[in-house]
Amino acid sequence: MRKVREQFKMHSKQSFSILNIIRTDFQVVFVSFDKSEQEMREYMRGKPWPAASFQSNDRQALAYAFNANMLPTLVVLDGEGNFVTDWGRSAVSKNPQGCIEEWKRGNAGVTWFQMFKFW
Repeated sequence: MRKVREQFKMHSKQSFSILNIIRTDFQVVFVSFDKSEQEMREYMRGKPWPAASFQSNDRQALAYAFNANMLPTLVVLDGEGNFVTDWGRSAVSKNPQGCIEEWKRGNAGVTWFQMFKFW
């Protein structure tokens, strides 16, 4: 889990500010895959969004329902709870200026070209 967190921290400053912007139009809910409730609480310290209870079976159900097989995963749903994209993580890192408006339109928030652009 630490390796995953370290990879996520590479984009954390940019991602955190984008996630705070997202909060004006979307609700961010953290679903932990930490090994202990204490690890989850340490990670959540200072984060402004709600989290699924560590003790809840919903964590596994959500992971299964949205095919969250890579950590971290950012799944975007619309206001009625309909699936928009599971490319949220890529959208935040590759299209930080445009992903939110694309999500509002029901799009993935990132194009294939942006996904594979390395420059």
